Amino acid sequence: MPTIRGWDIPLWLLLFGGALLVLAWLLLAEYRRVFLANPRSVMSFEVLAEIVGGGGPGYLAVASLCVGGVLFGIGALLLLYLIGEYVFLVARALFPAT
Repeated sequence: MPTIRGWDIPLWLLLFGGALLVLAWLLLAEYRRVFLANPRSVMSFEVLAEIVGGGGPGYLAVASLCVGGVLFGIGALLLLYLIGEYVFLVARALFPAT
């Protein structure tokens, strides 16, 4: 039977992945708003960030979306696995095989 200690890992993965997804979405929304307000300034910042080698905020947002999605997906799969294992063990205890 999964212990309480085992349940916190998928919950933290869901929480951290969801937080990364929300932050990336907010960054993309802000980036779009600034780009529509003044495209030339955003383009010059993108060129400067590319020269420095850090990548622009668009790259950071897409990377955060990818990492957050993977973490959220792994957390969801682990949580479904733990729930399925718990349901199987409870059903086995309630309906023992003869």
